[in-house]
Amino acid sequence: PLPGGRRLPSLQVPPDGPLRGRALDARARTEPRLNVEPTFRLAGDADVDTILAFMRPFYEHDKVPFDEALARRALAGIVRDRALGRVWMICDGADPIGYVVLTLGYSLEYHGRDAFVDELYIHESRRRQGIGAKAKAVWAGK
Repeated sequence: PLPGGRRLPSLQVPPDGPLRGRALDARARTEPRLNVEPTFRLAGDADVDTILAFMRPFYEHDKVPFDEALARRALAGIVRDRALGRVWMICDGADPIGYVVLTLGYSLEYHGRDAFVDELYIHESRRRQGIGAKAKAVWAGK
């Protein structure tokens, strides 16, 4: 659950098992779409718990160990210190549906400041809707 007792939307697995191939493509066309265009806003301290709630299944899916205390400290650091990077919340109306973390560094090869997307998470019920492409435009400053 998210802060305030809110729950993330979830996909129901059909009784005959998970969808694959063409059935998955057909299902994607009938999945609930965004209520409005996704919005992106810089994350603040109040968003840390929500992002941690997204990080846990993201890390589990990628089979990456998740230590909440370490993740909280690292996340709070980048949220508070813009010299380290940016964290954006991805929202459908007022509801958070994901996040993007862009970290900043310095490269001799690129002759100065560089950046890379460290994490991009979109809740599974909102994937395959072009949100990732819209997120790219945000972090690229377009």
